[in-house]
Amino acid sequence: YERDGIIYDKPHYHFPVLSSLLWIAGQNNQQLTVLDFGGSLGTTYLQMRPYLQHIQKLQWCIVEQAHFVEKGKQHFDDDILKFYPTVEACMQEQQPHVLLICGVLQYLPEPYVFLTNVAQHKIPYLLLDYIGYHLGEDYDRITIQNVPPDFYGVEASYACWFFNKTKLYQHLQQYYDLQYDFLDDYDTYYLELERFKYEGMLWKAK
Repeated sequence: YERDGIIYDKPHYHFPVLSSLLWIAGQNNQQLTVLDFGGSLGTTYLQMRPYLQHIQKLQWCIVEQAHFVEKGKQHFDDDILKFYPTVEACMQEQQPHVLLICGVLQYLPEPYVFLTNVAQHKIPYLLLDYIGYHLGEDYDRITIQNVPPDFYGVEASYACWFFNKTKLYQHLQQYYDLQYDFLDDYDTYYLELERFKYEGMLWKAK
């Protein structure tokens, strides 16, 4: 099992995400098409696959950077797993029931613009997973995340958003109704001296 370029002996199952996907499939006569934005080469799909076997019609569509799409089409593309360079390219061929964004939103340069744009596609459900919030005032916080060389072979760093929860919810409420939110990880993390946990949420398009 691979995540972020690291091989693990055991998958880390995100059961709130799995149960959400199964619930959405149940609303659609056991049919499920997932648009997995930033889904690498199928990390989440490969985790969930043993528990999705009973779904009558399953499509898992990954939108990724060009080099992921190229390798994905060469080595992983099949009747279920498909790769696309943009959301628009995916929407031309597929009709997703849910947009899954797992641990990706906080690394986009303009996350609110992205959320506004994808809302125009009227995908019935939005499933956000692994979001970190800071507990400050009514502003988001942009940080530099330093990654040890264990992950990529060299030291790396990139920008990472920590959202103000109220601000993010107010933005999403323009386009969606919140179904529920959930804890992703019971471990506590620290942003300097500020404690936070990773959370997720399911929204339904208005």
